[in-house]
Amino acid sequence: MRKNALYIGLLAVCLLAACGGEKEKGNENNAADKQADAKTDAKTDSGNKDPDGPLAGFGTISGSCWVLDDEEWLSDKPFLFRNSIDFGTAEYDPALLSSGGNYIATHDNAGGSSVESEAIAFEMLYRCEGAEFLKGENEVAYQDDGGKITDILVKIDNRKVGVSVTRAYVPGAYTLEDATRILKKKLADLPLSMANAASFDRWERSMLSVIAVDDAAADQIEAAFAQLSADIKGDAIIMLTVSNGNDDFIY
Repeated sequence: MRKNALYIGLLAVCLLAACGGEKEKGNENNAADKQADAKTDAKTDSGNKDPDGPLAGFGTISGSCWVLDDEEWLSDKPFLFRNSIDFGTAEYDPALLSSGGNYIATHDNAGGSSVESEAIAFEMLYRCEGAEFLKGENEVAYQDDGGKITDILVKIDNRKVGVSVTRAYVPGAYTLEDATRILKKKLADLPLSMANAASFDRWERSMLSVIAVDDAAADQIEAAFAQLSADIKGDAIIMLTVSNGNDDFIY
């Protein structure tokens, strides 16, 4: 009897110790889960899907990056985000760009002198939003060859996006009138080019990338955008990028 009692007592002690151990382990797991949740909340609150910043590439990027998510994609409202890229004293070379940017820079577009600005517009979307290059300006199929077209077809967050590119630049000071005129024209073209696209190339959201020669020009774009009526803005997403440093190749 004494042996059985001793055995039962030892068994009870072991069971209590095991339970205590499981409880302690559970507390550690809960603490780890709470810490992970806190990091997720902080990440969500910042609006930044990648706290480590933009992807590496040609030029130093600052400002709004990793900002597009369901809040924008599922909304019928317009949005404007602003960032910048500084090329420093580096010489422009398409070989320094991503594969998509290099492709755009080394292939003909529909005309004009906008190849470099289109390449940089894609670079900003690739490095800041993880954009995947799909087709260039001459490769997107349309119903009417004489109708409105877009500059780049990309995929962001598994969504097809048609990207139109323009520059905020004129010789001399860039005025509010300049900004208003270019925004009205480009924003009016966005729904027309989307409607003109062939069904297999049609995108679900239109974007306007504006490359501004300096902060003053970008300020005018923001001011003009704020004054435009809702029917002109539509559901466009504007990515406004200020170029700094050795950026003459864009303009």
